[in-house]
Amino acid sequence: MKHLIEKRNSALARIEEILALVEEEKRPLTEEEKAELEALKAEVEEINSQEKMVEEARSLEPVKETKEEINKSEVTEVMEKRELQLQEERAFENAIRNGEIRNLQAGDNGSLIPETVSERIVAKVKEISPLLAECQMVNVKGNYRVIKEASATEANYVEEGSAFTGTDSTFEAVVLKSYVIGALVKVSNSLINNTELDIIGYVVDRLARAIAEKLEKEILVGTVGKITGISTTKNIVNCAGGELAIDDLIDLQNAVLARPEDTMFIVSRETFGKIRKMKDATGQPYLCADASRGFANTLFGARVVVSDMLTGDALAYLVDPKAVVVKFAKEVEVRVLNEKYADVYATGVVGYVEADATIENDQKCAVLKPQAMMLSKRK
Repeated sequence: MKHLIEKRNSALARIEEILALVEEEKRPLTEEEKAELEALKAEVEEINSQEKMVEEARSLEPVKETKEEINKSEVTEVMEKRELQLQEERAFENAIRNGEIRNLQAGDNGSLIPETVSERIVAKVKEISPLLAECQMVNVKGNYRVIKEASATEANYVEEGSAFTGTDSTFEAVVLKSYVIGALVKVSNSLINNTELDIIGYVVDRLARAIAEKLEKEILVGTVGKITGISTTKNIVNCAGGELAIDDLIDLQNAVLARPEDTMFIVSRETFGKIRKMKDATGQPYLCADASRGFANTLFGARVVVSDMLTGDALAYLVDPKAVVVKFAKEVEVRVLNEKYADVYATGVVGYVEADATIENDQKCAVLKPQAMMLSKRK
């Protein structure tokens, strides 16, 4: 503060003046000079103290909540949400074990299932299937339009003074519908009566596995008039010879316009067995375990995924999973059937989900199929 600085400088100047006079006259300080110096010294110290206090005051900031205080409300909210989840799960467990459905609340889709259990089933579906875990999941009700690019826009030279006639990309719309997939789990009452069994986890796992396998099969193989997935791709590569060869897999990869690390080979277990035996001229296998991907099997930089759902004449797919669009209803409708299977001493739990799937860019997917000769051998 300016006035404090001026006051201190004035006091210091007076101190210097007194000391200079004493030095000049070569005498000791008088009592009056001692008293004045003490007063001036106290004044300077007081000014210094005030300046320090002002600086400290200016450096003060509004008191902020500590990280612990900020998180306290968040922790409380999480604990309250978890307690609600536990209540819902206990009610669902009682519905299975004791047939008590009075504590279950109807969801938005009319099903008697806690939202937390429905979410666990959806999460488990993605965990079971590597393809479903990485594809585009669209959680909507009703139909969903996917715009597919049939031909790409091309750039070209433009001559000065000449009109530029470019080529427009063409699009086609694919409507994803709501095909209902159902799965039934019959649980032995002996298991239900075993209180040590995590009955909800058991039901969630069984339902999710059935739904995941069915949905993965429909994406890869398809059903006429229902979900066709990527099975209708026109990007087809045929084996050059009567047996699957490494060159066929190279041709399959070359048919897909995507970086190898963004794609995955989806193969049947039979095809996977053949690929594992393929070796180069030095005896090294083509199939590698990539440490950077958790030792996942890779071939030419692309992951290799085995699917027992891949049946029919397709030997393998190479696909960018991000180009696969799956309409998957967020809610899984689940109902508990306590009486229907009473005669076989079991309780039924049935789950329904609405789904459909397609490929949004045919250049991101290709299928490898055998020659007619090779197909006849397989049959």
